[in-house]
Amino acid sequence: MPAAPTDDLAALLRLLDLGDFIATFEDEELTLPLLRSMRADLLAESLEEVGLSAQQSDRLCAALGGRTPATTTLVERPPEQFKIHISLGAELARSRPQHQLKMTLPTRWLSEPVDQITESFGTSYAAKFGADALPPSSELALEMLDRSPFSPTSGAWRMLRPLETPTSAMRAGEELRVGARAPAASSSAAGGGGGAVRCKNYGCQCEFEPAANHDGACRHHAQAPLSEQKATPHLSARRVARRSA
Repeated sequence: MPAAPTDDLAALLRLLDLGDFIATFEDEELTLPLLRSMRADLLAESLEEVGLSAQQSDRLCAALGGRTPATTTLVERPPEQFKIHISLGAELARSRPQHQLKMTLPTRWLSEPVDQITESFGTSYAAKFGADALPPSSELALEMLDRSPFSPTSGAWRMLRPLETPTSAMRAGEELRVGARAPAASSSAAGGGGGAVRCKNYGCQCEFEPAANHDGACRHHAQAPLSEQKATPHLSARRVARRSA
């Protein structure tokens, strides 16, 4: 395998006989640094989104440094020890002492709601600072950095939803923090309320408020590409509404 260019994605694609996809990668704003920073599952999803076949994705993944190829089953087996580090969020810490907790999650917790992690932090905090030192667990929520390149809040702290699980939302060694839970959206709002939901359009992971959805909100289609022979037809020539189901 020839050495991959340092920062020129177009040159790398030509080197791998994938020059026909250069315009598509540029339209999707995918660069070499971004591709190299992606988790294996997001990388495979992005390459499929631009229309690469499994074999073409394998070649590009190998050139990117031996990343997990698209043909590998993207199911992550939980590690034997799933360790996390939790601290008090900045907002709560303004008027309270900071507290840090390192945990190794029990195996059974990996597929259970993250709320019990919040409760464990609250118990540890109460043991050190008193029972009334924090609001009740029902008013707290776990937060983590949003690393999704498709999210408009990428790089910011996002609040985990109560039913998210450790294996679906985070990775071992994750830095987490506990913050105040956002108030529930009014049920009288358009779309039935219930707060933000994740878009189900293929390749889109953005969260959105149903009441603010519209036909130009999303540039992803509801289905995967139909043929590897056609590189771009599944990419939106027009924007469409976000889809929550």
